[in-house]
Amino acid sequence: MRLARDYHLPYLESGHHHCHQGWVQTHCPFCAGGVSGWHLGIHIESGNGHCWRCGPLSISKILRVLVPGVGIGEIFRAYATRVGPGVDKQAAVSATELLQPNDVGPLIGLHKDYLIRRRFDPEALAHDWGLRAVGPFGGDWAWRLLIPIYDQMGAEVSYTSRALSDARGPRYLTLSNEKSLKDPRSLLYGEQHVQENVILVVEGPSDVWRIGRGAVATLGTSWTKEQAEKLRKYKTRLIMFDNERPAQKLARKLAAAVASAPGTTEIITGLVTDPGDLTPSEVAELRMELGL
Repeated sequence: MRLARDYHLPYLESGHHHCHQGWVQTHCPFCAGGVSGWHLGIHIESGNGHCWRCGPLSISKILRVLVPGVGIGEIFRAYATRVGPGVDKQAAVSATELLQPNDVGPLIGLHKDYLIRRRFDPEALAHDWGLRAVGPFGGDWAWRLLIPIYDQMGAEVSYTSRALSDARGPRYLTLSNEKSLKDPRSLLYGEQHVQENVILVVEGPSDVWRIGRGAVATLGTSWTKEQAEKLRKYKTRLIMFDNERPAQKLARKLAAAVASAPGTTEIITGLVTDPGDLTPSEVAELRMELGL
């Protein structure tokens, strides 16, 4: 952030749906020419970069384009005053207890109404996925759905959230690494409910809720090598991202990363709507076709 201010680079910490806690967003110079989109995130603690379209990017590659004519060593000496670039994100996880936001509790009226408008059953989501509500006194988490993130053994190790209104940004807010028991981006959301060798990869929690058990989310079209390693152990790996070109590009990259593992890897395309908007009959037909 100091570098951005000194070199007059645009950046955001919040207020946009691409923003997540613990990251700073800027315009990606590789896919948007550095002028729009807020697609490029840089993790504050580790220095790792990730674009929602381009995927993982090294901080050195990013800085060579954003700050041309200035040596990388000079930049690191001037600005890398905390955790240096290239540090594994998992090393930033230091919490020994998972603290909940203030004013969190069972789903209440506004939260239930939001889910019903999106054709979800609030009671079922609370029972199956542990959804909770954050009320008006939750600070940065106020008026959000709290979405627990569990490890494969079913232990809650972090959480993300969804704002009840798109006007209250960012739409999604995820607990930072240092406050989580495990790095949420090293996990597959919903994997605690995968019992077979078939796994379907989608983008977000609401896609998982719609498809049901057997589906997991990478928490966005971007994915990490830790998530890819988890997918490689399944015999049949199905990837179903949204139909937009950037999402399909990242789906192909994910498929390439896991295809060498024993078994089969397939990208599911041709959906007329996002997975989270499928009707119950469409979900039932899809599950039968995919063997879930």
